[in-house]
Amino acid sequence: INLNTNGSLPKVVSRLADAGLDAIRISMNSARRACFERYYRPDGYGLDDLLQSAREMSGRGRYVCLNWLV
Repeated sequence: INLNTNGSLPKVVSRLADAGLDAIRISMNSARRACFERYYRPDGYGLDDLLQSAREMSGRGRYVCLNWLV
């Protein structure tokens, strides 16, 4: 099972991984905080949440793909 997401809810990603999620694809434009925030203008989440979502999956040995928008 694969999930395409913005990765903004790491606690939900954790629960989904526990339920059997195999892979996650997180869309983002930059790993540089200023560029990320300028483009997405996140409300209630930030770059750290995306990174934590990726860690939740990789820490369980699951596949993580970053979908870079350029």
